Amino acid sequence: MTVSKGVADEPGPVAQPKSGVGTVLVVEDADGLRALVVRVLQRQGYTVLPAADAEEAIRLFDQNPSIDVVLTDLEMPGGSGQALAAELVKRNPALKVVYMSGVHDGGLEPGIIFLQKPFTAGALGGKIREALGR
Repeated sequence: MTVSKGVADEPGPVAQPKSGVGTVLVVEDADGLRALVVRVLQRQGYTVLPAADAEEAIRLFDQNPSIDVVLTDLEMPGGSGQALAAELVKRNPALKVVYMSGVHDGGLEPGIIFLQKPFTAGALGGKIREALGR
């Protein structure tokens, strides 16, 4: 298994079904990882809006009321994913949140959806589906 920018390659050619329905706001400061996550989710059928930081994420969120899920890094320059998610949930209480991080200290509340980096395309899609199912 090789690791590239936070996403582990799945062994062998694994076709991801285009079954995703919904719009995902991806907030990740690492350009390469953000681009890769966007491609993976688009291949799974999701509409994806990428943001490099919290400021851009808030702007995109305000312009796109149809966002169903925010996938945000826990640690970002200039802010935290938890603070961003709290602000976005204030604006839309029905918003679903998935956190991702390469370093997790266990400090998240029970019931929070968390995706450990590196992750596979299947794990990424699974966490988004889990969030949408709540």
